[in-house]
Amino acid sequence: MQRDSVGYNKRKAASHFRRAREYEERVNAAFGAQDTVNLDSKEGDGLLDATGLIKVVYEGAAIPCTVTRSAGEIGLVVAGDSGECLKFSVYTGKGHAVVYILDVATPVCPIPDVQHKGAFLLSFVEEICKQVGVRTVMLTDASTIPCGEASVDLQFLSIIRHGRSWYERRGFSYQNASNKHNISAIAKSSLDEICRSLSSLDAGRQRMLKEAWLAEDIASFKESFAEFRDEGYASSVSKKPHKERSLKERLFVRVINADYGFSMLSSKAARMCELARRYKSEGNGDSLGGFLSHLWSSGMCTEYVEAMSVLYPDDAKVRAYIDPGILPRYVRGDTSMIKHLW
Repeated sequence: MQRDSVGYNKRKAASHFRRAREYEERVNAAFGAQDTVNLDSKEGDGLLDATGLIKVVYEGAAIPCTVTRSAGEIGLVVAGDSGECLKFSVYTGKGHAVVYILDVATPVCPIPDVQHKGAFLLSFVEEICKQVGVRTVMLTDASTIPCGEASVDLQFLSIIRHGRSWYERRGFSYQNASNKHNISAIAKSSLDEICRSLSSLDAGRQRMLKEAWLAEDIASFKESFAEFRDEGYASSVSKKPHKERSLKERLFVRVINADYGFSMLSSKAARMCELARRYKSEGNGDSLGGFLSHLWSSGMCTEYVEAMSVLYPDDAKVRAYIDPGILPRYVRGDTSMIKHLW
């Protein structure tokens, strides 16, 4: 299995580099001999008059960009082979910039093959802002990091592991710190209490929870779609062949067949708590934050994702398997951030 995994990773890397070479060739052909703004030579104020396709030189690399202009705003996009790597606007009259997209996980980006591509693009934004006289950069932290096919909330993971988010470690601060404080409280939760709570969630209690959640969802659906309040009609929907159902009927069937993760809960909880026991037997503490950090830093990202699906199932703001007195609920709140450049 390990050889297969290594072979897969090598093939994946080769595919990525091939895509990067092909994309670079297309970019060069598309841009040709376009105007250049050289940040290394402190010529960034040339962006105040630039428009269209240009190359911006930063740390020796010529980065292809698309610049748009409107009253008081300069928009800049760095596009990858399958989407935008970076999109931000500089509002010269207001003295700030807003980063809308920063994504280096999905597209192959036309930037140097540095170890930390996200940090490179962020410093690229900041250097432009400094050279055009903008003092602050703002963004919303919606960062994720991949684990196989899953996307992991990077803000949560980074605060659990380091006490600060990825953007905080790069000089940004939250305009509302309540979300961070909630994650910090979660990190201090007791593994023993969490596992005791899960072990008491027997089949009977699981059934009661599922029935309560199902009743809530059905009532909410009927509140939105009055025709489903007719019990005869509602009961007939699930008997129809799938292809004969309308979109609303398909949604209704999905609601009434919701599992809420209960079919996998017992096995996932048992696996998580077994890993927690091993973690503690090695002389580690009882904190949830330490345990989750251990899973991720040990390369057990799949186990991390499965543990999070137990700790915080979908729609955890109103539902949770674990009593919030034992494990605070995690509701992603306001994540607006700001950085003052000088």
